[in-house]
Amino acid sequence: MENMPAHYNISFIQPFFINACAGKYLKKCINDTAIDHVYTFRSQEDCEKAIIVPDGCIDIEFRCDPDNPDAFLCGTVTSGQPRPFRAGVDYFGVRYRPRCLTDRLGVSSSELIDSRISLRLVSSEGERLIQQVVEAEDFSHRVEALLHSTINAKISLTEPFESDLVNGILNIIIARKGDIRVNELALFVGYSVRHLNSLFVRYLGIGPKTFCRFIRFQNLLNHIGGFKGALSQAAVEFGYFDHSHMAREFKAYTTLTPKKYLQEVGRLSYENSDEA
Repeated sequence: MENMPAHYNISFIQPFFINACAGKYLKKCINDTAIDHVYTFRSQEDCEKAIIVPDGCIDIEFRCDPDNPDAFLCGTVTSGQPRPFRAGVDYFGVRYRPRCLTDRLGVSSSELIDSRISLRLVSSEGERLIQQVVEAEDFSHRVEALLHSTINAKISLTEPFESDLVNGILNIIIARKGDIRVNELALFVGYSVRHLNSLFVRYLGIGPKTFCRFIRFQNLLNHIGGFKGALSQAAVEFGYFDHSHMAREFKAYTTLTPKKYLQEVGRLSYENSDEA
């Protein structure tokens, strides 16, 4: 387990963010840290909401509105949920990889499931960081302000042994694209199912079975825009029982059928993002 790589071979995406932006959605991957990537976009004038999809991650989302700035600590959702965005406002965010703890901010991973909490309420440094991010000259300076903040340090710092253990387990799930049973996973790592569930609830706020479903879904999202075969083939490719099973879960997580998603979101999303 100690030899498992720390960097997950998957991109945790929120495609509706890209779809909701006016112009380019800009992101920057941060290697060898607890952060998967940072991102920024300006919401469209006619877009008051987007759909948040399950990803197992924790985000800090900054609303860079000089007249009404704010920021929220956001946990993963367990189903597709609407998220309001103010028209014509710049947003900046950081997506932390699964296993990053928020305990040092006084909030457990479980408390953040399907929730978001004002950064001002979870840290005395919240107000200062919001001000620094909003007043920063550009994307790179916002990233710098975040990386040097005590809030980021508290989220990124975890207990070495237990964190490495969880990281190794997550890598197994990700390598299998979520297609692994909890009993099989417990046998593989040498822990009881009960202990495995306890670890997941502490670090992710959800059980391993739910996380496996999220990873299967995120793999599908990462590939569906460029998938050349029929959607029924995609179901087999990503470990669903059949097309109906895939369609039900996909709609629960996005509020759209896979076909409707491709028509309204998928292809546009993958053409409308840039790496910083």
